[in-house]
Amino acid sequence: MSNAARTHETQSSGRRCNTFEARWPGENIFSSVFRISQSQILVEPRSLYLGIMQLNNKELKSAAVLQYEVARHLGCKQWVNEFRKNCQCDLSDDWIDKNLPSLDGRRLQTSKRSASVYVAESSRDIRLRTEPNINIVRENAAEDRKEETPIECPDPISYAPKTQGTHTLCKKKRSDPSTSSLRTVSFKKIIPEETPKHLFSTEKKVTTGKTLRKVESSKRSLSVTVDVDEPSLKLKSSQQSEYCLLSNCFSLDSKVRRHCTKRHMPSMFQTVSSDSSNVFHCVQALKWLIKAALGEEATLSDAMETVNQASKIPSTIVLNPLHADYFRQACPFLEVDEPKQFTLHPVNSPAVLLLWRCIMVLLDKCTEFQQKEFVRFKSNPLIHSTFPPKNPSLVLHGSDLELPSNLAECNLPDDSSGTEVAEHSELPAVFDSHFHLDRACKKIWGVEEGHTVEDLLKHSESDSVPYKPAVPVNVIGGIIVYSEPNTYPDVSFTLNGPWKVAVGVHPKQHSTFTEEKIMLLEQLLCHPKVVALGECGLDRSVPPSEWTQQEDVFIKLLKLAKPCIPIVLHLRGPAGDKYGSDVIARCMMLMEVHCRNAQRIHLHCFQGKTDVVKAWLKKFPNTCFGLTASVRTFDSHQIAGLKAIPRTNIVLETDAPYFPFGTAKVSTPAYIGETAKLVAQHLNVKPEELMEITLQNAKFLYGI
Repeated sequence: MSNAARTHETQSSGRRCNTFEARWPGENIFSSVFRISQSQILVEPRSLYLGIMQLNNKELKSAAVLQYEVARHLGCKQWVNEFRKNCQCDLSDDWIDKNLPSLDGRRLQTSKRSASVYVAESSRDIRLRTEPNINIVRENAAEDRKEETPIECPDPISYAPKTQGTHTLCKKKRSDPSTSSLRTVSFKKIIPEETPKHLFSTEKKVTTGKTLRKVESSKRSLSVTVDVDEPSLKLKSSQQSEYCLLSNCFSLDSKVRRHCTKRHMPSMFQTVSSDSSNVFHCVQALKWLIKAALGEEATLSDAMETVNQASKIPSTIVLNPLHADYFRQACPFLEVDEPKQFTLHPVNSPAVLLLWRCIMVLLDKCTEFQQKEFVRFKSNPLIHSTFPPKNPSLVLHGSDLELPSNLAECNLPDDSSGTEVAEHSELPAVFDSHFHLDRACKKIWGVEEGHTVEDLLKHSESDSVPYKPAVPVNVIGGIIVYSEPNTYPDVSFTLNGPWKVAVGVHPKQHSTFTEEKIMLLEQLLCHPKVVALGECGLDRSVPPSEWTQQEDVFIKLLKLAKPCIPIVLHLRGPAGDKYGSDVIARCMMLMEVHCRNAQRIHLHCFQGKTDVVKAWLKKFPNTCFGLTASVRTFDSHQIAGLKAIPRTNIVLETDAPYFPFGTAKVSTPAYIGETAKLVAQHLNVKPEELMEITLQNAKFLYGI
């Protein structure tokens, strides 16, 4: 495996769900749940349930509520729904709906089942639901049943609703002493007089098809007499549910393939078709995914090795013979030889990577941003440059697309053929993820208030500006940054248009961040237009005597952070340190203490090297790197760092009024197209393509 693949293999480790396995020495289960919940850590629902089911009823309910509040705060709908299902084993539906309500307003509805089915299911060992791999031994109990007569209990236990009769649980005498450790139960039905005869027959039926199901585990054994001829009581292994193959998805579905292809994969993978055009687009998506998961320099061989070493595909899964044609069609597009036989254990051809399970293994290596981008992958080759050169090498770098000769005969879908015309007929849409409205207005008109973003855009196109934007674009949104406490907007401010706001404290403004401003900032973070905290951070360009005060203010701001609210970071090193490596390392140390690794981060005006990019993505996978017109002055180390950033982690920003273009004295969001052109030249992609990708990245980062 290449170094790039090894480096990116650990990027997604920070976002994996936590399992309820280890506790501190001397710590009981409830104390562990309380500590974990206080740290805002969410435990995987099934693992949590298996841990707290050992508690008494009161502590079980308290532990469930503690973890539910964490999930509700983070907005994890899937976790809540899965945990509610697990709790049904011990808690009533009414209590769950009242204390653990679904985030989408749904209520638990117990299906109406016949009395015999209800009783039989009630007698099933709880471990059959939580441990599906328990060995189930079936033995014939027909002879025992003929000799033994059920003894009625003086105090019957009712299992079914009164409208459908009651049922008595009775112990049976065992004739064989060797099986005395097992408990055998049978059910005698007592039919009320008012019950219609057509619902329950009073005639005694002798059934010889009864079997004894004995459930064995390391703790104890339980045997239950059931009628295996009844379809509703048969064990249907083919319909057993399976968890989603993604570590950050808690979905449990009996049709996991349908869930994965519809929820986590592009539409082209929803059907297995040997049609050349469909296969071609699937290959495009696969190459993009390999780059995102394993790095820009990753090869198809690296992807095969990753899937084989992951061991996440059960050995019982075999390839469908119908996939052979699908894989054969993919070999020319992948520029690899066709093997005599395609195998899954191990994967012996890059074409087998198109299998949905292999796709999910690679997708699990991606960050949350990359997973979202993969779902939005478009079949149009102009959107994603993920095609290899025509040489026989398996390396995936390069942006020029050369189609195989047989592709000319394919009938491409209509949405692909006309996209290029549509893109050129309109201005490309772009998002400016960082600019200062107050500072730009002060430089242009001498006042910080009284003007809008639309006024800035019109000013850039007016005749009074010596240099107009050379790359016309359609700025469909942006983030207005207020980083000076003295220029904060009012709590009840109104903002028209597609613009959003970030509020923070610039490191150089730490002295103006008073207690009054802290209260104002907390109130502003609740405003619907405010979507981020920042900019904030560390700036070593000031005298060292101010560094401690900067860190104190920065820590106060980090305590206000939440994983769902991005933090916009401003990090600048002292004079002579153009990469800012030391200040970045210090910032990461502080954030590791006060932030979760799932925190969304916008690293504003990034100018670092490759090692900095890898370090950020390893510690905080949900980090986006903001690129400005400062790329004009990048040296070779900074350009290498720029190329090391995954495409799904890049956002564009003008940082207006700074970094003006040409003879213009002030920059505005209207010049974001110029920034895209500069960055695209270093990445060897088209500016329109980069604008499209960064637009989606910014929307996902800020939840727009």
